Amino acid sequence: MRKLLWIVAAAASALGVGQALPRIKIKIDDQSASIGPVYLNLNTYNLPFKATVKATLGDKANLTLSRDGKTATIEFDGKPVVSISLDDDNPVEARILDAEGAVIQSFTVDQSPRVEKINGQPTLMVTLDGLGQILGVASDFDDEELDLYTPSFWCKKLGMPDDAAQDRTVKNLAMIPDIGVTPPAENFLVTVRGRMDGYTQMYKFEADKPVVLIGKSRATGERISTPNLDFGELPLSDRCSPKLVAVAETMRTPGHGKFGFYAAIFTRKPFDGKDPLAAIKSGQLKDGEWGVAGVRQLTTETPILYEPYKVKSGDTIESICNPLHLSPGIIRSINGLNEGEQPTSGRMLIVITKFNNKVIDRQLTPEFHVVDLYEVKPNDTVERICAAWKVPKPIFYQGNPEITPGMELEPGTLLSKVMVVPKDAPPPPSGTPAIENVSGTRLTKGAVALRKMSAPDSETVVMIPAKSAIVISARLPASGQLCVSYRDHVGYVSENDVQNANTLVRATYAYLTGKRYGGSPSKWKDEALKYLGTPYKWGGANLHSGIDCSHFVEAIYKKVNEPVPSPPVHIMERFGELVGFKSGPCEVGGKAHNFPIGDPFSRLQPGDRIIMQNRPEGKNKSDHHTGLYLGRIDLPNGKHIEHAMVDACGSTGVTVHDMDHTYTAIYKYALHGNSQSPWLGADFGKVAVKATPKKKVGAR
Repeated sequence: MRKLLWIVAAAASALGVGQALPRIKIKIDDQSASIGPVYLNLNTYNLPFKATVKATLGDKANLTLSRDGKTATIEFDGKPVVSISLDDDNPVEARILDAEGAVIQSFTVDQSPRVEKINGQPTLMVTLDGLGQILGVASDFDDEELDLYTPSFWCKKLGMPDDAAQDRTVKNLAMIPDIGVTPPAENFLVTVRGRMDGYTQMYKFEADKPVVLIGKSRATGERISTPNLDFGELPLSDRCSPKLVAVAETMRTPGHGKFGFYAAIFTRKPFDGKDPLAAIKSGQLKDGEWGVAGVRQLTTETPILYEPYKVKSGDTIESICNPLHLSPGIIRSINGLNEGEQPTSGRMLIVITKFNNKVIDRQLTPEFHVVDLYEVKPNDTVERICAAWKVPKPIFYQGNPEITPGMELEPGTLLSKVMVVPKDAPPPPSGTPAIENVSGTRLTKGAVALRKMSAPDSETVVMIPAKSAIVISARLPASGQLCVSYRDHVGYVSENDVQNANTLVRATYAYLTGKRYGGSPSKWKDEALKYLGTPYKWGGANLHSGIDCSHFVEAIYKKVNEPVPSPPVHIMERFGELVGFKSGPCEVGGKAHNFPIGDPFSRLQPGDRIIMQNRPEGKNKSDHHTGLYLGRIDLPNGKHIEHAMVDACGSTGVTVHDMDHTYTAIYKYALHGNSQSPWLGADFGKVAVKATPKKKVGAR
């Protein structure tokens, strides 16, 4: 009965979880795991919390919910160890409990677990960042694989005995250190904060062996980075707390490989001249006296060059940033400093010094040509398509950035068919495309079936009544089929079933304006292109270590001092002034809308926000995306991109895309400004729609 009452209470506030990504493989501590599909909602990865708790903590673990659905409790061996509030009206708090259930520590969780609907059933979901805060589980992505690393993994990687690693996640809860790594430059920093006052030693892994990062000279006592213990230099633990970050400086190791691994051990007492790892191995440190955490970082070549800076007496973040023309907020973010926090004299910072133009030029030069459009068939997968096209997955995703890695391809979806080209190669010869990009709004002659695919025997999505307006987005010349949208449905009809182009339904948008942003248009390009290559991170807001699409747009707007709606995309796409759109269906404020014949680019100027949405119905309904329009960009090979957009893309990080070749299927409309009222509210009837039966397609 208790469980039933919780379901009833929770169901009233459950939210749609968004898009399932069933093809994403999950590994926990490098071992394949099954915890149910990963979901994408509001640009954030979500996992079923109960299944994830059992998979990461083992069979002794369980997750229960209170009768009112406002508290989740993680139990281990029948005893509560963590209690988490689920009240959306107040800051979410996690409480670490002792063996008697008393609170020994509490902290705020930035991303609360939430009840969502999975196959119609209310299910508690947790974000990857929330999982890391609560249990100290690190996470990152490698192509279509989600890797989770528990504290037990870091124990074993550090060479600790099995009894130290066993059940370490639970033993670790009160003493999890918060570890971070600055961007993957030649010189970089590892930073650690504690959940309480204490000390830390940090390690990087070379040839899979831990190397101490903080030490001192035996002769002088001077602090040194990466001490050589074989030469008599000594390890040294560093103070850290919720208000004090410990810092270790190191360098990238040649032959490091695709990833770098870093770990930290937190203790309540200092280890001057000794390594806490050795104390754990020898049994001098007991289970409740230390904690461990780690992080895996993708090693990438970025267009930004970073260098270390040693803080001098009297320095502030502002005085360091001003001569370098850097944002204090960005430097704090890179270096793990809180808002308003100032670095102490003698500590190292990582600052931005200049840009690697070769990397920027390479990223602005396309690695592929779009040679055709392709209709997804039943049983198509990314692997099968890549094999048929003879392209690697990264190129496929660059050409089709609307396809989220891990999602199932939906039959009937149109893809950009891409071909890998050598550097500076001319475009392929033009031929008759299998699918043509066309545009227009027509009326059906009679009642007609909207089919899921172009095959005439494909299943019917919906019946379209006679003389109904449909929006055409593509034509298949060989079969005479049209890819069209009707209300919030997308599918195919025969050309024979629609009236000719002389019968149109047009719309006038009174709020298409010529108003523009202040300042030079080049400021958008100059600022946005600084961050090419920044890794993509769902829900991330750091322009250097990881950021998602909506936070990237927001960050660039703030850098050029222009107003912008707050993320996520589902909020940003409702505000501003409409400056362009493409024919077809879209979603605004959770309601379906159909644009008539579009005016996609003619009014756009640098700084306009591009809004993209996948199919407005079906599996990918919640896949929304945004980027920043830059206009024309000249390439180093003498060519140019006429309609360039920069965005934080899931497959490539911050990248420039040519909108004439990518995102064409899902570009819906463009906005500028930060109008305080939605540009298109719930009452779609306010948009003036009128019949103009004698005008041709595309007429103004």
